[in-house]
Amino acid sequence: MNKESNTGKYFIHFRDSIPKSADLASGFTQDTGLTLISSNLLYSGKKRLINNYEAQFYDNLNIALATLDENQLENISKNIHIKAIYPEKRTKTIAIEADFAKKADNWGIKRLGTLNTVLVGQDVKIAVLDSGIDKNHPLLKHAIVASYNCIDPGETTTDYWGHGTHVAGIICSKPHDGLKIGVAPACKIYVGKVLNNVGNFQDDSWIIDGINWALDNNCQLINLSLGRPPNKNGIDPNFEKIITKARRRGCLVVAGVGNDSIRVSRIPKFKPIYAPANCSYALAVSAIDSKEALYPSANRSIADDQQIDFIAPGVSIFSTFPQYLNIRGFAHITGTSMATAYITGLLALYIGKFPKYSINEILGKFKNSTGISIRDIDRGHGVPSIME
Repeated sequence: MNKESNTGKYFIHFRDSIPKSADLASGFTQDTGLTLISSNLLYSGKKRLINNYEAQFYDNLNIALATLDENQLENISKNIHIKAIYPEKRTKTIAIEADFAKKADNWGIKRLGTLNTVLVGQDVKIAVLDSGIDKNHPLLKHAIVASYNCIDPGETTTDYWGHGTHVAGIICSKPHDGLKIGVAPACKIYVGKVLNNVGNFQDDSWIIDGINWALDNNCQLINLSLGRPPNKNGIDPNFEKIITKARRRGCLVVAGVGNDSIRVSRIPKFKPIYAPANCSYALAVSAIDSKEALYPSANRSIADDQQIDFIAPGVSIFSTFPQYLNIRGFAHITGTSMATAYITGLLALYIGKFPKYSINEILGKFKNSTGISIRDIDRGHGVPSIME
């Protein structure tokens, strides 16, 4: 189970009618005594700047992140340009279980109806915010356009866990010995490293920095095969504001519902959808196996305002894996993370086919492809498919 704690940092949301950035930075420094740096400078690759700031401003989201003591928090809360302040959360995550021995298959591709499609998601820009990637994997390197380490901007996005490489493969991998693996092999992948090297914890700021970076690169889709338990009061207001801003920028966030439920016991225990999948403008994705059965650990729609949107293959999925972690370079992994990647890849095919359509128009066609009009608490609108 994922457990969370506060990091001691705070997200400061500014009002939409903020003054010039120089005035904002000056006012912030006056209130807190901290130096504020623009995310644009960090993304520029000027490594000399990386350790010379105390607070970061996410230009595309209009928020800042800073470590604040009680006096600083009190001072900045009085600033007329501040809309809200939220503590940052740190989440301990569970390890993945990879099967390296099972024979290669692509049942997920077949289930989505994309095995023989001519659609390839040509040039659709997708941010994969995860544990990084094996940038030299022969089936992935064609798609990687840019990368950024949101944990440490001075470091690479090398994937030492395997999760990010597996997720990316589901979205964009070339065929393996004639076996189709990736849904949208002609898309453009932007790799944001937001999970640490052993995948055992994540800070909200790493994910939010990744979203900000994706918007900076005009990504059309963001894949979040990750998350944390929701707030006791429901939707996390910090993530809610950020995901909403991404949608308004024309970027669709696809996120996994989480894997904390227990359905195989005499007394089932159901857990609610993870944040940020439970946000109003995120697409929440659950998982099924090759026999159409629901993945037993998938979380479910418990609150009326936090619903599952779609379901996709997520049990024993064959995809790419870092070759420096396993010489085979492939593995079967299970989870709503894998299902999320399938939905992201399928959406890329729709966007590639209907480049002039709005997000709402794309989602309308996406929902219609399932043939299900009533949303289910475990399966959402069902399994979408390609419409040639």
